[in-house]
Amino acid sequence: MALTTAQMSDLVRKAKIYLRKSDDDASMLQEGLTVYHDESDSGTAATVGVSGTTLTLVVTGGANAGTYTIDMSAAAYDTITEVVDRINALGKGFVADLVGDGDALSASIRPLNTVSCFGFGSMQTLQYTDNAALELLIQECFDAIESACGRSFFSASYDERIFTEDSRTLMLEQPDVQRVTYLALETFDGMRLSYDGSAQQASVEVTETMLRLVARTGGTDTDTTYTFSSADFDTIGELVTTIDALSDWSATLLNDGPSQFLIRRPAVAVKTVNGTQNFTVESWQQTDSDYDLDYEAGKVALSFNPPYGIARIIYTAGFDTLPAPVERELLRLVKGQYEALSRDSAAKSMKLGDYAISTDPASVMYTLDAEAVAARLPRYKRVLP
Repeated sequence: MALTTAQMSDLVRKAKIYLRKSDDDASMLQEGLTVYHDESDSGTAATVGVSGTTLTLVVTGGANAGTYTIDMSAAAYDTITEVVDRINALGKGFVADLVGDGDALSASIRPLNTVSCFGFGSMQTLQYTDNAALELLIQECFDAIESACGRSFFSASYDERIFTEDSRTLMLEQPDVQRVTYLALETFDGMRLSYDGSAQQASVEVTETMLRLVARTGGTDTDTTYTFSSADFDTIGELVTTIDALSDWSATLLNDGPSQFLIRRPAVAVKTVNGTQNFTVESWQQTDSDYDLDYEAGKVALSFNPPYGIARIIYTAGFDTLPAPVERELLRLVKGQYEALSRDSAAKSMKLGDYAISTDPASVMYTLDAEAVAARLPRYKRVLP
């Protein structure tokens, strides 16, 4: 699972502690942009400085005399490309050129004490902390550990279909469940649809998010969709009312309920060259029976034998923060990988500071033994029957 920006930022910070690297370490720095003043409009001096997320340009003398600041935390200037464009757009004699990754965050530009940039010979190069390679390595190691442990670690929502096979136990794909929000073991008939128009063909399709009606004549489709998240169509009854008012279509309510739980079906023909037919749209029926939940194991224990078929369960599982043992093993793995790559001259396809990184797992993970890491995390390894 891809790490969020906040999760990655936290792990990068901790990885640098393991690696004994600072944001100003030479191996973490890259050149971002250059800037100088072209000595135009009778200017006599010019300086540039960076403090926090503020870049300050000052012109002394001439028509452009003044102080000009750029807030690099603002959305309009939060990449190095945007900062370069802003400097050039000032029209005050400053000339900026991009020399690094234009998509890098401008907030990563390192502090710079006020220094002269008056004239081409006083051109200043602004550096930034390049975490891209370390982030790639962290994500690769994190993915490998999740794969070896057979699970996801961070909290997420899941919507699963499970074969019941006449068993009272339902094993979820993910352990460490926080809550179950929906469990359905049976279905019911929600509505009946038909088409009696002049189109040559007509069909009904139910997706996870919408119901689609299609009438086709020749190569032309008349496509009508109803999104379940819309307040106008979030119940079966509302869908029936709307569809029944649609020209050439008929809808009959059989049982009402939330439209979001209609069972997904590929396009089903309700009219072909052979004639017309009704189509009954089914819905999941949320169970009102008791069941127990083993939160840590991710196991649902029913109090009865369910009907043979498929159950649907919606739940949230995982941790809000990475468990300390998992984080420790991850950081150790990242440290080992980083140091191995820094020593290996053959790893030319990677970029760690001054080294290059490839996204090819075969080259990135050449020293990785995630299975050994998972073996040291028995509490967090998922083993399904």
